[in-house]
Amino acid sequence: MKKPGIILLLAAVLSACGAAGTAEAAAQNRNQPVLQEKAGKGTAGIFTKSDFCRIRNRIEVKKKRKYPEVVFSGRCGKSDADDVSYTMYRTGKGTCVLKIYGTGRMADYLEPEDFYSDGETYAAQPLDLYYRFRRPWDGGGDSKRYSEAKDQCIKIEIGEGITSIGEGAFTYFQNPALEVSLPSTLTEIGGYAFALSGVKEIDIPNRVELIGECAFANSSLKHIVLPDSLEKLGDGVFRNTESLQKVDNWNDKVKVIDDAAFSNTGIESMEIPDSVETVGDMAFMGCRRLKTITMGRNQKDTVLGYSFFNGCTSLKKVEIPESVKEIDDEAFRDCTSLETVVIPDGVVRIGWYAFLGCKSLADLTIPDSVTEIKRMAFSGSGLRTVTLPDGVEALSYRVFDNCEKLAIVRLGKGIKTIRKTAFSGCKSLQEIQVPKKQYKQYKKLLKKPLAKHKKVKIVKY
Repeated sequence: MKKPGIILLLAAVLSACGAAGTAEAAAQNRNQPVLQEKAGKGTAGIFTKSDFCRIRNRIEVKKKRKYPEVVFSGRCGKSDADDVSYTMYRTGKGTCVLKIYGTGRMADYLEPEDFYSDGETYAAQPLDLYYRFRRPWDGGGDSKRYSEAKDQCIKIEIGEGITSIGEGAFTYFQNPALEVSLPSTLTEIGGYAFALSGVKEIDIPNRVELIGECAFANSSLKHIVLPDSLEKLGDGVFRNTESLQKVDNWNDKVKVIDDAAFSNTGIESMEIPDSVETVGDMAFMGCRRLKTITMGRNQKDTVLGYSFFNGCTSLKKVEIPESVKEIDDEAFRDCTSLETVVIPDGVVRIGWYAFLGCKSLADLTIPDSVTEIKRMAFSGSGLRTVTLPDGVEALSYRVFDNCEKLAIVRLGKGIKTIRKTAFSGCKSLQEIQVPKKQYKQYKKLLKKPLAKHKKVKIVKY
């Protein structure tokens, strides 16, 4: 049997989309192959229906897509009582919009059981975010289509009636054109909600009381206006968001700023309101552009937290709140531009590496209340003179190590121990002043520490 010509083949294809009986009759009249309704392999000279459909798809001009087009949709409420749904629309070639609508709370997507199990790799995950997401817009068997839509999402619209954004809801929505609109009914933004997202600006409604842990961490946020209703900023809320330069509208309701809230951001100045009672560890760690800061007058923290200003290389002056009794480890470490620190009377402890690397810090008044200065507290600093209070009993390991400009040290009356390395690397050391009545005792204590400083004089006062 001869093969059909292209014209006759096209006629057969078109006939396949119409009445099968007509196709069969036409084929018989022209001695052409008969269309078989049953699926399966065709025999010699016979086309199946699937053959015709495949040929038709190849030769037919594709129709233009109609937008908006629903990519996927479903429910995302936190409980049965929360009537919350979602729809991802394709709005054009390469652009999508995700809409959340209904009433109530969104589901949370960061649960403890979602951690990677032992043996699985998570080294490449930023933010210590070692979770498997089980969000509906991440897809299951069709994850490629879902991830493509997520990557192309240029807007997240959260409708009126939604009261909370779930934990991890929009993490990794990284489109640089991403915009977010929030409803006036919103009261809470969950942890990691917009972490690692492409959002640059966002208007927070005036009912929001809590912005959760790492909510905008590692995002592209540049500017944010805090709502009047805000009461708490969670741990690491803006952590590693280097693009963030300005935070406006601190209000009289905020009482808590949790750990690492602004660490590694691009803020240049900060005025903490008097309403704030607690600021956590690492609050401003790595804020290299931070030049000025005013601490709240009503803070109740007794400890200036661990690594509080660590790595704030542009910071020049800090006045520590009067409530503080301890300057924790590494609090001012590597604050290379720091010139002035006002330590209030009442501070009893200066922690490990507290002022290590503060090479611009030439003068520092240590209050009489201080009784403990830990190892390497002033190592590598720019101190020229130091007066230690009577309550300090020990000069610990490398406490003034590599203080190359340190010339004069005045010891208090309570010194009982001086470590051998206390003044190692102090090239400019000229004079150690000691109490007149304890001259012999102190001279003995200083014998080993000053073994390499033969020109240093021990002077009575």
